Amino acid sequence: MGMYVAFAFYEFRSTGDLVLPILGLPARIELVPRPTLATSLLVALVLGALLGLVVYGLIFRPLRRAPALARVVASLGLFLYLQQVVQMRFPSTGAAVQTKRQVLDETPVHFLGTTVTANRLLLAGLVVVVTALLAALFRFTSFGLATRAAASNEDGALLTGVSPDRVGVANWMLASILAGFAVILIEPISGLDASSTSLLVVPALAAALVGGLSSFVLTAVGGLGIGMVQSLTLGYAVQPSTTWIPDWLPTTGLQAAVPVVAILVVLALRGDALPDRAAVLGRRLPPSPTPRHVTIWSVVLSIGVVVALSTFGAANRQALIVSMVFALLALSVVVITGYVGQISLAPLAFAGVAGFAVIHFADAGIGFPLATLLAASVATVLGVLVGLPVTRVRGMSLAVATLAIAVAIEGLLLGSQSFSGGAIGMSAPRPTLFGVDLGIGATGDANFRPI
Repeated sequence: MGMYVAFAFYEFRSTGDLVLPILGLPARIELVPRPTLATSLLVALVLGALLGLVVYGLIFRPLRRAPALARVVASLGLFLYLQQVVQMRFPSTGAAVQTKRQVLDETPVHFLGTTVTANRLLLAGLVVVVTALLAALFRFTSFGLATRAAASNEDGALLTGVSPDRVGVANWMLASILAGFAVILIEPISGLDASSTSLLVVPALAAALVGGLSSFVLTAVGGLGIGMVQSLTLGYAVQPSTTWIPDWLPTTGLQAAVPVVAILVVLALRGDALPDRAAVLGRRLPPSPTPRHVTIWSVVLSIGVVVALSTFGAANRQALIVSMVFALLALSVVVITGYVGQISLAPLAFAGVAGFAVIHFADAGIGFPLATLLAASVATVLGVLVGLPVTRVRGMSLAVATLAIAVAIEGLLLGSQSFSGGAIGMSAPRPTLFGVDLGIGATGDANFRPI
């Protein structure tokens, strides 16, 4: 949400157009021909508030009594929706590039024996001020008391005259405004990109876990600490004298690993060995129907797939193959979430590791299907290693941890030039079994053939 508000701010600052995020509405509305910085900040404030209002009213208010899994899925859906809307609504020459009109001063300043730009120091000062204001707001005002009451017990809050809906709307609007202004201010430092900017939620969630999702002061301390460690890690990794870091390990991946370490340490220290009664009730998942006639359906659908692969055109065969691949990926979610009751957001990262591992095993002379089995074993071992530290946690904390792990795997392994080929990628060799080519690559309408 902060990423979208920042894009809209910089686009308005450049063109005077307000870009709307809702498909079906006009993409752009021209407001003023020559926007000023003050006008742009005011528009960003109003837009952030309205975005929080709409998201709460349309998505999270109906889900406030739903299981945690439903809210996580809704959050991911919103996450992906806003990513795609930004890519659709903002041209490559728009907000992502034309951000030269900085909000904070970027003059170099000598500080404690080093040189930094003034916006870094101003940001740190703003963090302290905003943290103090938020802590005072939620501790010493009736609004903060009402928020804590509604969060603890909605029914009890209603009996005392507190409306959970009004409290929820106000908090969502405030959170959306804060997120938008945060991304606007850090744009000169981190850049502005639909994919990478939205993933800043991972270190933000790590800092929130440091604060126990309840302390503004500890969250701010955690955020500043994580940011400093990430900067030191990057600076140390790019030094020529740093020889112990393998060449295949991306420096950006090392940065992505810092929040993961922070999350795992916090969860290891705070994770409860046994959940309390409230956690047991909060983890109750929606019932699922018991499948019937599994054997008959399996035989019928398998025959249908074979016939379809033999008779469909290339486009439909490709769609069917992709659907089957993602059906297999969905089975891992069934195991971890449906049977174990844990919310994991890392299965696709493990699948990516297995996919590139297959290529390396094949290049080493190991043929199909042994290379596939070994690659699956590698992903399994990796999953067990990263899963051991979070076995004591459940619910939202586990979702945060697995999301951070997925981002770290993408940065460390899937972003490695040696392991995945980097931006160029790698090609998998054609699988053969008993001399039969099982690959799907061909030309024209023969592509995605079954054999």
